[in-house]
Amino acid sequence: MQFPDLYRFPKGHPPSPYNHPVSVTDYSQAAGDVELLFQDFISDHVEPERIKRVLAGTRKGEATLPSELALLAVGWLEADGFEVGEVPGTVLDRLLANRDRVISDGTRGLHRCELCSPNQPLPHFQWRDQRYNIVGHGHYLIQYRDAVYMVPELLPHYLLEHRYRPPAEFVLAVVEGKFLQVADLVVDWVREWPIGHDAG
Repeated sequence: MQFPDLYRFPKGHPPSPYNHPVSVTDYSQAAGDVELLFQDFISDHVEPERIKRVLAGTRKGEATLPSELALLAVGWLEADGFEVGEVPGTVLDRLLANRDRVISDGTRGLHRCELCSPNQPLPHFQWRDQRYNIVGHGHYLIQYRDAVYMVPELLPHYLLEHRYRPPAEFVLAVVEGKFLQVADLVVDWVREWPIGHDAG
């Protein structure tokens, strides 16, 4: 997926690179132990009736940006031809310190770097004596004043490995702005789950 830097999305576009809202799940009102259920998903088969019983009361919603904010794209690279150069280390520090605020793209796949060899595994790198692995399954939303910059989770890899230099206004936003999370978005709670016999 590729957008030119500082591409301004139409007003009302969801805070996602896709044309659908960010999907949100609220487990706070679930009837059972959701964390234990998810652990069992990984290790063993879980009966559909147990899923419905534990997740009763869970809400599903769609998240959008507050209407007064503009959404811009930065760092969506799929081919050569982008600006290269040095970027302040504080940019990487801030991105990596806010990895817990990466918002899921709502898809089941992982996005690999299109600039690397097709046989290369998912990106990993060293920064300040620490190793990082990036799964490429989400994006950052970084607000500065009335703009929100949407950037791929792979951005630290692009900065370090491909020497991508983002626009100066974005660098300022990373250093001085706010990394948004789902709680900062406007959520329309569309349904309670599970409904009927829908366990998917």
